[in-house]
Amino acid sequence: MCCWPSGLHFRPKTGRIGWAPYEGDYGDAHLWLLAQLKRDSGMADEVQPALVARLFYRKLLVEAGVTDRGGLILNSQIRF
Repeated sequence: MCCWPSGLHFRPKTGRIGWAPYEGDYGDAHLWLLAQLKRDSGMADEVQPALVARLFYRKLLVEAGVTDRGGLILNSQIRF
């Protein structure tokens, strides 16, 4: 591995499970509610749970969530 000190291997692992509270047609806004577990093996080797809401609308995806320690999760993506 390049650029890391000897013996340090950072391998984050994330697992998610989600539920959509309703079914929509193509082009509608779609909401997913997700539970997430993340483990960072290079750091304190702790598992960090989080709750995330994901919204799809046309070409836009937006995610917002919070970890069990109050950390924020914000992601967005636009498809071209």
